[in-house]
Amino acid sequence: MPRAKSKHGIDNYKWSTHNNNPYLRTLFWPKVKKGITQAAKDLKIKISDRDIKWLDEFNGQYCKFVPKDCRTYTDHISNKQNRLIPEQLVISEMRKMGCIVGNSPRYSLSNKPGNTDFNYETQLRTLWNFLAMVGSKIAYSSMLILLIEKTIPPPPAVDSSILAACINHKWSKFDTPLTVNGNPIHDLNNNPMRCKESLSSPEAFNNFWAALSNLHMLRGNEGNYLNQCSECNKNYTKHSRKRYKKCNVSCILHPYPTGLVTRNVLLSKLRKDISSSTKAKSHVKIQRDALFPQDILKIHENIEKNNFILEDLRNYVMILLSLDAGLRYDGCQNKTVSNFNNHAKLWKIKDDRIIHLAHSVIEKKDSKAYTYKLHFKEIPKLCALRHLLVYVHCAKLGNNDSQFFPTNIQSSDGNDKSFDAEEMYTPLNYKDLYDWLKKNTGIM
Repeated sequence: MPRAKSKHGIDNYKWSTHNNNPYLRTLFWPKVKKGITQAAKDLKIKISDRDIKWLDEFNGQYCKFVPKDCRTYTDHISNKQNRLIPEQLVISEMRKMGCIVGNSPRYSLSNKPGNTDFNYETQLRTLWNFLAMVGSKIAYSSMLILLIEKTIPPPPAVDSSILAACINHKWSKFDTPLTVNGNPIHDLNNNPMRCKESLSSPEAFNNFWAALSNLHMLRGNEGNYLNQCSECNKNYTKHSRKRYKKCNVSCILHPYPTGLVTRNVLLSKLRKDISSSTKAKSHVKIQRDALFPQDILKIHENIEKNNFILEDLRNYVMILLSLDAGLRYDGCQNKTVSNFNNHAKLWKIKDDRIIHLAHSVIEKKDSKAYTYKLHFKEIPKLCALRHLLVYVHCAKLGNNDSQFFPTNIQSSDGNDKSFDAEEMYTPLNYKDLYDWLKKNTGIM
C-alpha cells in the first residue's frame, strides 16, 4: 500500500486528502457509491451509467482527467523512464491510478488551457476526498456536482458549511481538532476529524476557489447562493418532484443548496478572516530567482567548456528564444518546425543574408497564435537568432510536425541507428531543462 506522507512529514496521516492515503482506500472510498446513489435517489437525480461504472471499478475514487496538453502529462511521457514505453501503455498505467488522459467533461465547455484544467481537477479531487471522509448525507449530496458527467436534473451546489470545514482543514494548525464556528466536525464513523494544514498562504486558495466557481456555473448553479431548508428537504425526499410542497409559502430556500457557493456571505467572511490572520501576515513569499544577462553569459561559458554539445545548444536556444519574446516555458515546449516554416513570407532575406525571421507562439491563455520577429542582437552570445541558425544547421529536426526542441536530438550529419525517430515528436521534459539550468547557473 502506498504511503501518504503529510506536508509535515507524518507517514500515513489519517486526515490527509492525498490520493495515496491508505485510509481513503480502506475506510472512506468504499462507502462513497452507496452514499452518493442514496443522495441522488433522495433528490430525484439521475446519475449517468458512466459514473456508476467508474465508482464500481475504482471503489468510490474520484475520476481525475489529465489533459494531453498539460505540462504534467507531457513531462510524464518525456520522462527518461517512459521514453521507451508506448504512450498507450503509459495511459493505461495512469488509468490504474484513477486518472483518465483527456480533457475533463467537467470543463468541456470552458475551453481552458490544459494546465488550468489539470490544476482544477487536482483541487476538486482533494474536495472529493474530504467529503468522502465526512461521509454525511449532505457530504454525499455535495459530491454529486463532482461526478464525471452532469446529472439530470442539475446537481445541488456544494453545501457552504461543509465547504467551510474543508477550508479550515486546509488552513488551520496541523493536527488540531477540525471545527466550524466552534462545532467539531466528525468523519463517517463519528470520529473527530483533525486539520492537515496543507496551505500556508491565503493566495493558495485561489485555484481551489476558481475550480469551484467554474464547475458550479458550468453545471447549472449560477446566481446567489441559497442554503437548503431542512423542512423542505424532508418534504422533498418523501414526495415526487411534482407533488412536493414548500414548508410554508414565505420560505425562499430550496430543498437542497443552489447557486454559486463561492458567493456565500459566510464563506467570504471566512476568507477575509484567513487573509487578516496572524499566520497570513507572517507568511513570507518565496521569490523566484530571475535570469540576468550575467547568468546567461555564465551558461554560455559553461556549455562552451563542454564543447557546445547539441543538447546544450538546444537548451540554450530555448532559453534565449523565451527571453527574446518574454515567453513562458509552454511557449517553447510545444513549438514545432511549422511554427517557423508557416511564416516564411514574413522572413526578410537580402543578398543571401538573413535580416530577420518570424515564428508563431501560442501560450497558456492565448486564444490564437501570435507572431514574433527575430532580429540579430548586438551581443553575439546573447543573440537568439544567431544561436537558432546554428542549431537548425546542426540538428536533425525532421518535418513540419516534429518538435523544434525534442527530448532527443541527432546531429544533421549523424547516422545513429539507435536513434528513435518518434522522439522527434516528444517535447523536452521541463524537469530536464530545470535541472540543466540549475547545473549551469547555480540558481533557480
